[in-house]
Amino acid sequence: MRKVASLFLAFILIALPFTALAAETAIVTTPVMDVYGVMILDGNNMNVSRTISQQIYGTIIDWTVEITPISSDMGTIFVKNVNGNWVNTGRLFPLAAFMQSGPADVYQPVAPSDPTYENHYYTNGNPWPVINYEQLPVSFKDLGDSKRNQSYTGPTTSYPGGGAYKTGANKVTSCKALYTEGDMIYVELNYPSVGLRRLYFKNSCFQNVNNIPYDSHYAHAAKIKASSTPRFGPGPKYDRFNDARINAGTAINVFFEEDEWVFAEFTCDKLGTVRGWFPVKDVEAQ
Repeated sequence: MRKVASLFLAFILIALPFTALAAETAIVTTPVMDVYGVMILDGNNMNVSRTISQQIYGTIIDWTVEITPISSDMGTIFVKNVNGNWVNTGRLFPLAAFMQSGPADVYQPVAPSDPTYENHYYTNGNPWPVINYEQLPVSFKDLGDSKRNQSYTGPTTSYPGGGAYKTGANKVTSCKALYTEGDMIYVELNYPSVGLRRLYFKNSCFQNVNNIPYDSHYAHAAKIKASSTPRFGPGPKYDRFNDARINAGTAINVFFEEDEWVFAEFTCDKLGTVRGWFPVKDVEAQ
């Protein structure tokens, strides 16, 4: 069932009750101030939540989270602060209503040492999850024909740029958001001069992003088995990331897999640290 969980911090003075809504999801309500994500750990310190969307209402945020199979009746709510650290709120979350079972080869939640990790189902035989994010249409703010929106190859402005894009007629032909990370949104866009790319943009580039889910990634150590040029998305239909070519044996950190391609962070000679996509067959877990 979908439930509404009220998260009480020092400056929240009213109680919001649990309310039945829909199956397998819950809403956790937090203040807007200094809260950048939510996570629920069960009694075995395993993350049993995945953020689907967030909606701001004045001074509060409703976080819609999906609850995964669990092994305890109660969980604890954590929130992510401005520094990206997860903070234990001390607030309990009732999990008994979400108890369910599934095939052992499908439901294999792992308890990693990094509490920022979000569990996903492991069906690929590798230590990283397979994730297919819903792509939600978003619109850039109109900058006119002379200005461009700067993109980045990672979720902060310290990563190298991935190009600057005009939003006027005959420029960005489509744009869909996968998730937010920090104050960036990871989007898939189609641009006439480069084709299909996935890149990070600042939240402020877009008109309305309240419905974009928040996610953060756990890094899984791996290496490239042969010299490889990544792409800007999971497959040959995406533009080649020619400046980010790396040699065989280069260490990479894999975040997740989609359509037999992995999204990873790595360091290349020309640009430094970037993120890009490689065929899973060219990657070896460490």
